[in-house]
Amino acid sequence: MADTAAQAAPDRLSNVRRDDAANDHDPLEELHQRAAHARAAGSGIYDQVEALLDAGSFTGIGTFTAPHPASASGGEDLAGDGKVGGMGTIAGRPVVVAGDDGDPHAGGGSKVGNERFDRLMRVAVAKGMPLVYLAQSRGLRRPDASGSEGLAEHGAFLPFRTRMRQVPMATAILGDSFEDAAVLSALGDFTVQVRGAKLQLTDGGGSSGTTGDSAEADAHLRRTGLVDLAVDTPDDALDAVRRFLSFLPPNIWTPAPRSEPVPSAQAPDPALAALVPRKRARAYDMRTVISRLVDPAPGAPEGSAGDFLELRPGMGRGLVTGLGRIDGWPVAILASNPMFQAGSVDPAACEKGVRMLALCDSFQIPAVFLQDVVGFLVGRQVEHGRMLFRAVRLLNALYACSAPTLTVLVRKAFGLAYESLNGRKYHTDGLYAWPGAEIGFMDPEIGVNVLYGDRKTVEEKRAIVAELREGNSPFDAAAHMNIDEVIDPATTRMVLARDLGLLAARRVPPPEERTLRYWPTC
Repeated sequence: MADTAAQAAPDRLSNVRRDDAANDHDPLEELHQRAAHARAAGSGIYDQVEALLDAGSFTGIGTFTAPHPASASGGEDLAGDGKVGGMGTIAGRPVVVAGDDGDPHAGGGSKVGNERFDRLMRVAVAKGMPLVYLAQSRGLRRPDASGSEGLAEHGAFLPFRTRMRQVPMATAILGDSFEDAAVLSALGDFTVQVRGAKLQLTDGGGSSGTTGDSAEADAHLRRTGLVDLAVDTPDDALDAVRRFLSFLPPNIWTPAPRSEPVPSAQAPDPALAALVPRKRARAYDMRTVISRLVDPAPGAPEGSAGDFLELRPGMGRGLVTGLGRIDGWPVAILASNPMFQAGSVDPAACEKGVRMLALCDSFQIPAVFLQDVVGFLVGRQVEHGRMLFRAVRLLNALYACSAPTLTVLVRKAFGLAYESLNGRKYHTDGLYAWPGAEIGFMDPEIGVNVLYGDRKTVEEKRAIVAELREGNSPFDAAAHMNIDEVIDPATTRMVLARDLGLLAARRVPPPEERTLRYWPTC
């Protein structure tokens, strides 16, 4: 019996060794093979992620995800379940990036892929890192999301529960983006769309050709305001995302980064005043003034053109909004533009202003206002466009904004628009006027016609206008301490740079006191 057992033992050992040999594999080799397979399956979006980030900085999160077994796509080779994501750096600063794999299911979302996005968003908030979304998805994958079970499987959409501007979120629309991709883009702080890609809540039946021009980048730029910038190529879109994030802090708990101070910010600029015509009715482009006030791009030679990222340039054109730096300090700029509608404020301009103020309040970016405004636009069309509601909302946002604000009255400052663009001393941290500025209830030339119509001669009206203009002098406001100072236009940049430096030592309100960060993002 013992001999039989002894003879059987070597046989069992041989069987074990043969089984081990049959199953023998290198776990590291399997890891690298699976990673290579995932990379190959989503090569296009991986290339774009790596183009966005610093070279060699990307590390994946959820690389080995695959469709849920219950998914209709479960039997297909769909590495990552149509999504890509992880962490990396942009200019040395950590970010979380998520993207749609446009092939083979056009980046369509399903259970596991959406859980991956949820995880990436949680990581971004928990670690205080900006979130970048590279969108090219035709929406929820069919038939996975069909029926009560399929739709319920997606659960509550996490971004609606967590998107309270704790970290900046930037979206690049690189390809057709519908349904969940469109919703995510509308939740962000910045959206750039490549011309030729479509952005719309639904694809209108499954064919991108059915969406029409309304989904195109320039249509959104001019009409809907769903995008902040339209560009020609994916590389341009990635550049825009990097540029946008350079002006912002990584999260609401960290101050915005200051670039190197610029020596020219401490010197007068005599050419500045010449950019604004003395003839009060003559139009000019306020962006030329902005370009002389803001710093060149970091690393650019002294004297280079100012680096200003204009947002939503195609709508509400009487108000320019965007991001720049003054003496290295990141600032948001809200400026009248007399080149369009004489600088009057329409409903779209109000919405631009509200969006910018919400960004400022959330991330404590100082807001610089440049006024040359004749008032709010009037007429049936703008009234039907909810002009009154939009105007009040802009004023509400201004007074709810806890970020520092500075105002320069460049030429005209009339009516409620004067207050809505931060002209009251009760809110602004610095209120300045150029010596030729006019401050009043209404532009005198308009007011005379309203008051007298045809009851006065042309000569009489001119005399009244001259008298009214005399009373609109900034020195009268300065005499009663309603503005802080009348300044030489050449010193404008110096004054702003000085104030921004002093405001850096202010008490910064904690996140819970920044009420605009809870306001809708679009």
